[in-house]
Amino acid sequence: MFLGQCVEWGLTAHGESFEQATHEIRFLVGASIEWAVEDGEKYPEPISRRKFSGKFNVRMPAQLHQALVLEAERQGVSLNHWVIAKLSE
Repeated sequence: MFLGQCVEWGLTAHGESFEQATHEIRFLVGASIEWAVEDGEKYPEPISRRKFSGKFNVRMPAQLHQALVLEAERQGVSLNHWVIAKLSE
């Protein structure tokens, strides 16, 4: 069983093969776009068309911030480098 998902629409489809699951999810997305257009509703922009800057802000408790800085220092890297490494795992 293979699953296809469209995160923007919250849709999931399945198939016995990758190709079938891909076909099914594309069909569902196409139908959803048609229904949205017919109803005069907006539909979500595909994630693949969005522009990303490579930056985002994270708010956290001061104690956690301190602990992360200490761990990065122990490893001899910047906090930014340490966070990127952890997020990439």
